[in-house]
Amino acid sequence: MEASTKRKILSETSKVFDTLSLYLPVTVRGHLLMRELWKLKLHWDDPVPQIMCFVWKTLASDLSAIDSVSFPRRVLDEGKDTKLFLFCDAAKSAYGFTVYAVQDGKSSLVFAKAKMAPLQGRSLPTLELLSVFLAVKCFPKGHYCKKYLCDYRCPRSSVLGSC
Repeated sequence: MEASTKRKILSETSKVFDTLSLYLPVTVRGHLLMRELWKLKLHWDDPVPQIMCFVWKTLASDLSAIDSVSFPRRVLDEGKDTKLFLFCDAAKSAYGFTVYAVQDGKSSLVFAKAKMAPLQGRSLPTLELLSVFLAVKCFPKGHYCKKYLCDYRCPRSSVLGSC
């Protein structure tokens, strides 16, 4: 995938259709790259700086490898005891959460969600708290815990009081 302008990079990174966000480790890097290109105030058809081209080539190889990654379509069996685990975390550039289902000792990734951290820097505990709010908003505990045993996990003691 050749992408030498901001327009072409956006076009290539937007081709991934991932409604459950299972490919987040790759797609969030595309969002981070676009954020950096916006910070450079490049126009749509301006050439991308060499350092960004190197980042893009690494990302492009991972984007092309997404086709070879597969996830089972059915991860839960009706009638079996199921536990749902939500893991929330944050970094300076992004925050999010993942949901895993455990049945018969086997865990499966069910859903994930991430957002870019605000441009006007926030502290890491604030971003971690935002990841918890995002998890609760997207995956309300009351709704799913009537049917499944739910467990929320947070990364730091500063946020644990909020979980």
